[in-house]
Amino acid sequence: MDAPNASQMVLRYNRNNILTDGEVDYNKLASKNPNLRILLLDLEKMTGGKEDEDEVLAHTVRYIHRGGGDADCFTINNCGVKVQGTSSVGYLESAGNLDINFKYGR
Repeated sequence: MDAPNASQMVLRYNRNNILTDGEVDYNKLASKNPNLRILLLDLEKMTGGKEDEDEVLAHTVRYIHRGGGDADCFTINNCGVKVQGTSSVGYLESAGNLDINFKYGR
């Protein structure tokens, strides 16, 4: 048991719960961690190249940062995304330096 009593366990569960219907609720995550920056990408694929032809269309890019206020939260559709810098290519599954092209986004 990692809490002194059941009441304390319930309090911790409620404090740490970021799920809705078994899925991560990014609004809950952001509100419980206001300095966390959340970047959600809806992409068909992600390439490992950094040339212009390696840019892929992002259906939606959503950025949430509650600590910066509403001005630091946005959603953009139909923008380009590609890897920035060759050092990022090897760790795309966990993180990457991304170049997001807002030129055609809306």
